[in-house]
Amino acid sequence: PILINNANDLYGMTNNLNAFYKLNADIDLGSTNRSAIFNSSNPFNGSLDGNNHTISNFLTTNSNQEIALFGYVGQKGVIKNVNVNKVSLGNDSTKLTRSSETRLGSFVSTNLGKLSNNKVTELQVNFNSTTTSSSTEFYLGGFVGLNRGIVENCSVDGTMTVSLATKMRVGGFVGLDDVANAKYSITSSKSNVQLNAKLESKSSQGSDSSKYTVVEYVGGFAGEVSGHIKDCASLGSIDATYEYAYATAIINPLGAAIGGFAGTISDQGWVLASLASNNIKLKSTSAIKMDLGLFAGNVALHANCENFKNNVVVENNKSITLELTVDGVYKRTKSVTVDGETKVVEIDRTMNLGFYGDALDEFKTNAKAYYHLEGEPTFNTDVATITYEVETGAQYASLTLSDFIKGIYTSLVEVQ
Repeated sequence: PILINNANDLYGMTNNLNAFYKLNADIDLGSTNRSAIFNSSNPFNGSLDGNNHTISNFLTTNSNQEIALFGYVGQKGVIKNVNVNKVSLGNDSTKLTRSSETRLGSFVSTNLGKLSNNKVTELQVNFNSTTTSSSTEFYLGGFVGLNRGIVENCSVDGTMTVSLATKMRVGGFVGLDDVANAKYSITSSKSNVQLNAKLESKSSQGSDSSKYTVVEYVGGFAGEVSGHIKDCASLGSIDATYEYAYATAIINPLGAAIGGFAGTISDQGWVLASLASNNIKLKSTSAIKMDLGLFAGNVALHANCENFKNNVVVENNKSITLELTVDGVYKRTKSVTVDGETKVVEIDRTMNLGFYGDALDEFKTNAKAYYHLEGEPTFNTDVATITYEVETGAQYASLTLSDFIKGIYTSLVEVQ
């Protein structure tokens, strides 16, 4: 193998993208502003064995498409046994700011290869988007932004602070896991990340509701799961604010989904035997089309219950805090024609809450999941009352959030 002894050797890997490399020493990057080593034009398709050495003090204030230490790993690329300490993607004085598609992760921004036995500690992310275009997407993960490869036995801890108002997936470990053709895409990995997210559901598309496709997914481990995840854990916390900011009210706005483990899980996504142990705090004055799940905020319509066995939420005297004003229920009207007569009806679109926040009743019943309660959960819900839609039909009932959430612990899941 080609031995890597210093920062120049590390960045010199771009001279041969297909070689076999091995770290021969710990490397201190000195908090000098740098960009990712590899990018989409020059992906890494070689092999790097970190030999359990540590790379420390990586800093970037460069707002590129690929934001990470290693950047873009191609289909043949392998990185293993690397420790990384003190990663700053932006900082308190210089936030990363982007208005076009972005892939961000502490270790790798885009992975098409294989990442094994790697660890990142003391991560700091400060990121802000400056676009409201519904066609722009952001993939922000604590470890990897966009995963289309294999990740096993990796971990990350730190803090992510993001502010976005367009399509985005934010996860403590991965922004979007998008590997449907592998048995498992991410296994035996964990995130312990404090996620601070300011979300605004707004668009520059005017009042044409057909153009409103802004969806924001935030998860303690994954923003969106379209791959297959097993034996993973989310141990951090989520502190989110959400505002509905459309100038004209529309009938079915797409808003945000927040989950202790995953923001959303697609039809192709699997999550097996994984754990969420999070504090979740949501503050909003306009909680429209909000899906909040202790494990997953949203689960797709055709998700297979067999692919979601034995997921766990652990509440170690932790709290779920919801601070919603009375405007959290937003009333809108829609013209409908029945038997030739046009009428204006009022529609309520509010928050979906549960272990899996928005999922079919059949899924909630058959996807065997558990709460492990250690101490009585606390609820800070004195300021809010919501209206929720009964699944069996167009009936409505009012409950306080406190009553509704406490009902989740006794009725929607099986206690182990």
